[in-house]
Amino acid sequence: MAPGDKINVTLDADTVAQAREQLGEPFVGLDDAAVVERALDAYLLRRLMQSTQAAAELTAEEAERVAYEELRASRRERRDARDPGRRGGSFSRGAKTPDAALYVISRARPSV
Repeated sequence: MAPGDKINVTLDADTVAQAREQLGEPFVGLDDAAVVERALDAYLLRRLMQSTQAAAELTAEEAERVAYEELRASRRERRDARDPGRRGGSFSRGAKTPDAALYVISRARPSV
């Protein structure tokens, strides 16, 4: 399967409704496919964070702090891309891309 290829998935309507409820208010008006895609993205991100936290030997609090730092840096970079004249930062700790930011998170505390 190539990136961007579409697939069909059959889900119970109650499952999609639960996902919509868990995602909250911003997703009330979205179609079911967008809700399912967002829920899957959130699940995969949570798994990535858990494995990264375990590999970096961070506490839950440290992992959350680093994740929020990277999230804020990512938002600043997107904002700066929309408005180049505005001052702002980039990914924290010198990371210039999302992949590099994940690498920074995984290297935040080296294993002993």
